Amino acid sequence: MLPEVDRNDLIAVAVWYNWWERRKATHGEAIQSPARTAQSISALTLNYSRAKKKKPGIDRHGWVKPKDNFVKLNVDAGFSADAGSGSTGAILRDDRGGFLAASCCGIPFISDPSSAEARALRDGLILVGQVGCNRIEVNSDCMDVIEVMNQGGNSFGPAAAIYEECSMLCHSFTEVVFSHFPREANMAAHVLARHSEGPESIVWLDDPHDFIFSVLANDVTVM
Repeated sequence: MLPEVDRNDLIAVAVWYNWWERRKATHGEAIQSPARTAQSISALTLNYSRAKKKKPGIDRHGWVKPKDNFVKLNVDAGFSADAGSGSTGAILRDDRGGFLAASCCGIPFISDPSSAEARALRDGLILVGQVGCNRIEVNSDCMDVIEVMNQGGNSFGPAAAIYEECSMLCHSFTEVVFSHFPREANMAAHVLARHSEGPESIVWLDDPHDFIFSVLANDVTVM
C-alpha cells in the first residue's frame, strides 16, 4: 500500500474506478490493462490525499509530461569509484504519464561518472527504438549529457565514443529534444539505475515492475 494514503480512501477510489471501467466496457469502449488500472487508482488516491493535506502557497516539483504526440525518456546513471563500475536506468512514458517501457543495466567496468551518464542515455535511446517511438523529449539530471547532445553529440572526453553512438541512434527518430531537469523530476530513472544487479539489460514493456510502481504514481500526481 502507498505510504501517504488512507486505506479507506484507497478502497473508495478503487471501487469507483472499477465501476467506471466496467461502465466503459459495457458501452464497448476500450479499458486499461490491470497494471495501468492499478497505477491510475494509486495516482488518484494520492492526489486526493494530498489535496486534503495541502497548505496554501506550497508547490511540489516533479516529473513533467512531454508535449502532445511526444514521449518522455528519463535517464540516469549510478557510479562507484571504488568498484570502477556503474549502472543505468531509463524509463519511457507518454504525454498522459502512462508507462510505456523501462530498462536497467549494470556496467561492470566504467572509468568515470560522465561515461556512465552517457551510457545511460545510449541505453535509453535503444529502449525508445525497441518501443518504436518517433518524437522524444529526453530528460537527464546530468547537465553534461544535455549540453553535449545539444551541441550535436560532439565530445572530446572519455565518453566521446558513447556520445557518437547516441548521435547515430537519434537519426532514427523524427525529433529529439534534450532538456536538463533536477533529480526530483527524474526519480523513476534514478531508482531504476540503482536497481541494476548485473551486466545484462532488464527491460519491462507495457507493465512496470512493482518496485517502481509507487514512484510512477507519485510522478503522475505532481505532473
